[in-house]
Amino acid sequence: MTAPTVVGPVGAGPRDPGALGVVGDGESVAPRVPDAVDRLASAVSAFRAEQDAVAARQLAMPDLALDRIRGRVRSALEPVIAMFDAQAADVEAEARKGAGDRRLTDRAVDSERARIRGAREENVKELVEPIEQELEQAEQKVQAQIAHFSEVATDEDRSAVADLGYAVLNLMPNHGAPELTRFLRAAVEAKDVGRVSALLPLLSSLADRFPHAPGLDVLIVQANAAAASWQQQVTQGRLARIQRLRWALRQVASRVARYDPETPARWFDFEAADPFEVADPKAPKHAPPPVVPAHKPRWLRELERKEASK
Repeated sequence: MTAPTVVGPVGAGPRDPGALGVVGDGESVAPRVPDAVDRLASAVSAFRAEQDAVAARQLAMPDLALDRIRGRVRSALEPVIAMFDAQAADVEAEARKGAGDRRLTDRAVDSERARIRGAREENVKELVEPIEQELEQAEQKVQAQIAHFSEVATDEDRSAVADLGYAVLNLMPNHGAPELTRFLRAAVEAKDVGRVSALLPLLSSLADRFPHAPGLDVLIVQANAAAASWQQQVTQGRLARIQRLRWALRQVASRVARYDPETPARWFDFEAADPFEVADPKAPKHAPPPVVPAHKPRWLRELERKEASK
């Protein structure tokens, strides 16, 4: 009985799915050793999971500055709304009275309506404008933070990438990917976002110059995934919150600036202005917003009032 002939080095032969763990006919069925691309993908996945977890914890914390603004706006506007609603309701009640019971003429009623409407709009604007300016300044500050966290590559990082580009250029298009992969994996494992960010322009330039070079597209995808830190995610999430709150403030201000007893103020639009919620399967589900009745046109309300007074 003769021993089977060994074909190739151990671990290099193809695996037989039907005979896992069994060596026969000179073929090795040992698990494949991860190559450089596998190790890079594993490093990027671990880095991304770590950064996402930190960002999720940060974004799950309440934003006390924005919460204070929400509370200030509602507490300031509600008394003003109640006062002008009462005045407008008195005028409308007077307008519905018969000719013999009215103390105001039609012209006086229209004049009172215009006065109350103008005073209401002016008071709402006076209360909302400082808050809008405060939110605008907060948005500009976060925009500056985003720019700061996006420009993380140092001169040392750029110099290292320049040296790499000079060395790799002579190996392209077929033999440069391994060197680029090793450089990127080392940067990811060191959590050096600046070096990864500095590498991205080189990868894009090489992809433009050698569009068919094997492995470059995968490297670009992995580098993009590893170029975003948790600080960038948190500042982007805070920016989205501020922009959503500014939009909600304009919606609320536009609504409360006019008298409409049939449509209440939609405070939930303003107070639930958080577009970045971390998914938590254990968190209780929020109740749906209340159904707001359809807004009738003014001409229809006037026609119904006249029909009812007949």
